Amino acid sequence: MSGKIIHNKKYCRYCKSNSLIFFSSTEDFHYNNQGEWNTYRCNLCYHIYQIPVPDELVLSSYYPKSYYSFQLDRTEYKSSLMKSPVLHARKHFLKRKRNYSHLPVSGNFFLSVLYEYLFSKKLFYNDPEFIPEGKILDYGTGAGDAVDFFQYLGWKSEGIEISEQAVANAFKHNLNVRCGSSEQLNGYEDYYDIIYSCHAIEHIAEVDELFKKIFISLKPNGEFVFEVPNGYASNIDTYKDFFYYFGMPVHINLFTPESIRKALAEQGFINIQTETYSAWKFQISSFYTRLFYRKKSKKRNLNSHTKIQHIIGYLLTFIPYLKSLKKNRGDILIVIAQKPIK
Repeated sequence: MSGKIIHNKKYCRYCKSNSLIFFSSTEDFHYNNQGEWNTYRCNLCYHIYQIPVPDELVLSSYYPKSYYSFQLDRTEYKSSLMKSPVLHARKHFLKRKRNYSHLPVSGNFFLSVLYEYLFSKKLFYNDPEFIPEGKILDYGTGAGDAVDFFQYLGWKSEGIEISEQAVANAFKHNLNVRCGSSEQLNGYEDYYDIIYSCHAIEHIAEVDELFKKIFISLKPNGEFVFEVPNGYASNIDTYKDFFYYFGMPVHINLFTPESIRKALAEQGFINIQTETYSAWKFQISSFYTRLFYRKKSKKRNLNSHTKIQHIIGYLLTFIPYLKSLKKNRGDILIVIAQKPIK
């Protein structure tokens, strides 16, 4: 594998414990890049990290042009209970519980409760409490779906994205998205009320430098809210490196609840909250990828199973899904951290 080695020490960056080789010669089951990649896992906090780490140029070459986040899924936000029921219920919840009094809905109690208990994410991380004139940044925004939605909700909404193609798509829709990486945070000290990110942090090679700049860019009392794959997920034990979110070679770090608390506290964050959850459909993808690989089938992609196989997969993965509901063992890790008041 080519690329700059950023670190190659076999100990955990966050708790300084020894790390052992976790999986060697893992293949790319998402985008079928040719090659094999190695990961290490901390013996104490279970943080998983890729060694060697590619530089940004090599890393960017792994993403296909059709990468999902590069395409803007333009949404019509004029919802109704019949046309887009989840979005409609979400707006009622936001108005009733999250200070969005300006939204053109009534704040219906039933719809609000329906969304809160059936559809909302843990810690309401992607439904932040509204701040009038508040500034929010989506880091790793792709073509700007979240920027677009937060703008609709009334935020002064911006994004940062490394893909030129994705940024070009955002520009077509008049979204404020800057092209680049953590250097795009320079000059924004004490600027944002919220910095948000959805499945982007695990792709960053120099992640500690990013955390540092995010901390500086937040206003005092501002929040860093994000979700990433969970390196302590029970389904890593079940599916090994076929686990959907393992994601070699584009996932550099798989944080755990313990390792992310250490990483953020090191930068000065306080009130660090973590929760995990699982998406059953992605466990089905993990199951069939492992099955096809063992049968030496030509189907080697995580999404190559048929619709019928997908339906059957709900039964075949029922027990692993139940295990993933245990505390801290879900597939996805949600984090909220606060910058202290000076």
